[in-house]
Amino acid sequence: MAGIIGLMVLISTPLFSRSIFLISVAMALAGFSWALINVNSLPVVVDLAQREKIGGYTGLYYFFSMPAAIASPPFTGLLIDYFD
Repeated sequence: MAGIIGLMVLISTPLFSRSIFLISVAMALAGFSWALINVNSLPVVVDLAQREKIGGYTGLYYFFSMPAAIASPPFTGLLIDYFD
């Protein structure tokens, strides 16, 4: 929960500040908050899987998380360009 709340608060920093230094610090801390979320995601997937399907669930986890990591930066850039 600390990671989720921290990420929401820190990602909204540019809405309230135009200081590049403050935004840079907030984004670095947001990365730490994201790590608190991300480090727990695979264990959750494994816990939800039946014992004989753990490998398949792990494969699906990586199959969807890798393209998301590739597609997110360009998509975010498009949103930033669109909304100025």
